[in-house]
Amino acid sequence: TLTVVPGTAKKLAFIQQPSNGIAGAFIAPPVTVQVRDTADNAVASENVSVSMTLSSGTGTLGGTMTQLTSAAGLATFGDLTVNTPGVKALTANSAGLTSAVSNNFTLSTYVITASAGPNGTISPLGPVAVNSGANQAFTIAANSLFHISDVLVDGGSVGAVSNYTFTTVTANHTIAASFAPDTVLVSVQTSPAGRSVRVDGVLLSAPQVFNWVSGSTHTIATDSVQTGAAGTRY
Repeated sequence: TLTVVPGTAKKLAFIQQPSNGIAGAFIAPPVTVQVRDTADNAVASENVSVSMTLSSGTGTLGGTMTQLTSAAGLATFGDLTVNTPGVKALTANSAGLTSAVSNNFTLSTYVITASAGPNGTISPLGPVAVNSGANQAFTIAANSLFHISDVLVDGGSVGAVSNYTFTTVTANHTIAASFAPDTVLVSVQTSPAGRSVRVDGVLLSAPQVFNWVSGSTHTIATDSVQTGAAGTRY
């Protein structure tokens, strides 16, 4: 029977590498580091303090960055985050042991796609990158003589709102704004009442009420004599 006995702890090694994911989200599965001897045998060394740093790529490493090894010589980092997207690498360190550098991993972002129909705007517009857990606000405005008709978030109406904020983002989303022309109520009357009027070429009996789009052009004429004070405009 041959029994292999690990040597003295000499170095660290990643046995669960950091995976690709979303900036701001927990790196999952949890990053795990093992204590090893010079021959790469696992050393069951308990309560060894192992610290984690961001050694490549931009951003800030968050979470519990120092862990003690278990009885099996494993240090598990279950809540690590990096707050910016891009290509990263981690380094595991422990006093008296050779450090270990992880494989490169890539963090991306969630995307909120914002769009606006004719006669209005939404800001920001287009694909907007958002880190996991972050908030993103949008402002909607109609052009002159128009108003916000509806705002759809992920295909569902949230009403004719001028502002909308996605909170604690954990998925991709869409937001779409639509706009409609303003309208004006116009009352057409005759004196005396009941005389005929021609509105947009159609002969009608007064009074009449119309709901016309702002900025539109119409004609009003009468085939009958009107009465009223001098200077009255018909």
